[in-house]
Amino acid sequence: MNVLKPLQVLQFSPNNPIGFLHHQLIDKLGSYRVITPENIDLIESDAPMILLGSPQSVNDRHLDWLRITRKKVEQAIEMDTPIFGICFGAQLIANVLGSAVVNVDPEFGWYPVRDTESQTEITAFQWHEQGFQCPSSAQELFSGTTQAICQGFKYQRSIATQFHCEVDQMTIQKWVQNLKNEGLKSHIETQTNDYLHSSQQLGLSLMSRWLDLNGLRPLHKTQARFERFPKKG
Repeated sequence: MNVLKPLQVLQFSPNNPIGFLHHQLIDKLGSYRVITPENIDLIESDAPMILLGSPQSVNDRHLDWLRITRKKVEQAIEMDTPIFGICFGAQLIANVLGSAVVNVDPEFGWYPVRDTESQTEITAFQWHEQGFQCPSSAQELFSGTTQAICQGFKYQRSIATQFHCEVDQMTIQKWVQNLKNEGLKSHIETQTNDYLHSSQQLGLSLMSRWLDLNGLRPLHKTQARFERFPKKG
């Protein structure tokens, strides 16, 4: 990997931002680039990347941006480029590594997961209808407690979580607004007050682990910023 290349954050949907982790990335790296489906061909397979969530399925092979992204992720894994995947991003990495992404019992809200290293249970924010088993070549970091799916893994220089370790209050509020079940809305809002802080502490810890694992540091001293590629045309 060319360590001089900046971090890429692949945001596949306007409603799936990097969330509160933006502040950590700016603090640690000084800057990063955001790539969206409109400019997906700008992905560089030899530059570190974060793959965020998406309402789409990794099985939607008819989507041009997904075909391009998958090819770049395949190349990145072959080159041992550091990748951090969240939800859809984790599913895409797992799928490239050979795990099928299948329909599971939908999980919307706060659910317990097991930290396989410490054998402790934590509560994490979930928003998915599909899942996967841990790739055979990867180390499982988190497992499900309500159903037998992988909740997080490490592969070489990459880390991925099925749960959303990046969400902030604003993102959760936007997602919850689309739910038709008023009881579930209220339940999630109440639990968010209880669990969001510890969830964000876990997110900071995982991101720090990934950054440190790969020696990712500022490319040069510069004013804190992030760069969104301009749309084509």
